[in-house]
Amino acid sequence: MGKAIKDIFGALESREVTTKIGLSLFFFVLLYFLYQALTTNPMGIGEMDSLTYHIPIAKEFARGNFFPPDLPGGLGYYPAIGELMLAIQLILKIPLGFYNIIGVIALFSICHILAKRFGLKTELSIVFAVSICLLNSVIRLIPAQKNDIWLLVFFLTTLYLLYKPGKTIKYFLTLGMSIGLLVGVKYSGKLFALILLLVLGRKVLRDLNGKRLIAILIPIALLGASWYIRNFFLTGNPFYPGNILGFIGHSDFYAISALSAIKSPGGPLLFIEALFSEYLLWALIPVVLLYVYVKDKKLLRKAAPIIVIGLLSTLLYLFLPSDFARQGMTSNLRFMQPAMTAFILSVFLIFKESNKELSILAILGSAAVLTNLDYYPKLVSIWLILVALIMYWKGRGIFIVKGEKK
Repeated sequence: MGKAIKDIFGALESREVTTKIGLSLFFFVLLYFLYQALTTNPMGIGEMDSLTYHIPIAKEFARGNFFPPDLPGGLGYYPAIGELMLAIQLILKIPLGFYNIIGVIALFSICHILAKRFGLKTELSIVFAVSICLLNSVIRLIPAQKNDIWLLVFFLTTLYLLYKPGKTIKYFLTLGMSIGLLVGVKYSGKLFALILLLVLGRKVLRDLNGKRLIAILIPIALLGASWYIRNFFLTGNPFYPGNILGFIGHSDFYAISALSAIKSPGGPLLFIEALFSEYLLWALIPVVLLYVYVKDKKLLRKAAPIIVIGLLSTLLYLFLPSDFARQGMTSNLRFMQPAMTAFILSVFLIFKESNKELSILAILGSAAVLTNLDYYPKLVSIWLILVALIMYWKGRGIFIVKGEKK
């Protein structure tokens, strides 16, 4: 028995093996939610934010009405890039359950190419992408029509573009589209965009000229600022229904900040519990970063901009809405996804610099989320067939990563 266990862990030390396991887990989760999307409608899932305002707004857009619908608390005035995407699904008669399935596939893709841009090898970048896509905080959102996964996609796309800026008009148009989508998907998007620009925007600003400025501003205005302009003309408050910067919001709109919730009696323990619930072992990242800072600051050089983005995004989270109750606080930790993704990437970079292996721990953490899913034997059978086919194709030379060290 001891030798068998030793052999298993010896096999797991191969990054190629952990990559295959990670991809297999990701495919199973996709298959699970594809089945759910095809067999369960939003009413059956019963996610209240989706039913209260995301879907109603999308239905109005699908009818050709782009004025904010009259919803409780003025929620119809939220920036609505996500709801536009939902409206397209309604027009095309695509089940609404596919909204965040498409989102998590996009998230996997951008995580993979972002990690490669930061210097991770292909297989390790896949492990990073799996680690992000299989966070509890992400998994919980896949059946719903909330916009947080898409906000993370646009956040990471903007980060990818800003990290190594281009100088062509096409680059500035693409960057403008990414920022515009980030600003237009949620109110918090404009603040996340500001964080990215503060940390990484210097080179872009240095290379701006008249044409490039126009190229970046037009998509930002159309995709992002247009929602705020609409609200200003309709209500006199670009951030309606919120009460912010002296603008008067909706009388029934009320939200407490995460900082207020954490400072309340019992709040710190609830926050720690919720943080581990949503991010598992990744919740220990602050301890890891502090340890590395004390032991060898040089290891932080490559990851420094990402750590700063993570810290600023965490600071922003403290002023975003939360709740005093356990369920609300846990749910609203999804607002920490940009911060946690930045921190997780920084740990991958630090481990790479120190020539230590993180893949096994990352994949074991990802596997833990499977306990949240119901057991469907037929789905497991289909999944095993798909895994077998992938292994067969890989053995024939398909999907082999060229130029990678084993």
